[in-house]
Amino acid sequence: MAQWEKISIDTMLDAEHAGDNYLGAKYSRILQHRSAEAVHELSQKVAGLMATIHTVGQLMQEKVDQLREDSNKAAESQGRQQRSIRWLTAVIAIATVFYTLVTTASVIATFHGNAIQRQPIEASKSKP
Repeated sequence: MAQWEKISIDTMLDAEHAGDNYLGAKYSRILQHRSAEAVHELSQKVAGLMATIHTVGQLMQEKVDQLREDSNKAAESQGRQQRSIRWLTAVIAIATVFYTLVTTASVIATFHGNAIQRQPIEASKSKP
């Protein structure tokens, strides 16, 4: 540590030395040097902060890109699912129509079968 670094701020700012040109100039230079060091240290910290902000920005952009990709995949999957549901609905509707036709044909066949079975009974009732 240099000799000038040991001089305290209170000593430099003490009003008793204000009239001494040599000490006033020396203290002024010391204060300027300390100010320059403080600005340099602040500059380094701001540079570190900017690097951190840049890194966080990159990480956030990666997360946004990942979320966008996941969202696109989910949308594609949902589209495929909706197409499958439409096809399944169409198959169920067609199967329902066929079931209705088969049931109707079965009812008609049962009606005719019953009519055929009644003919011999009615014929035997009408014979004297």
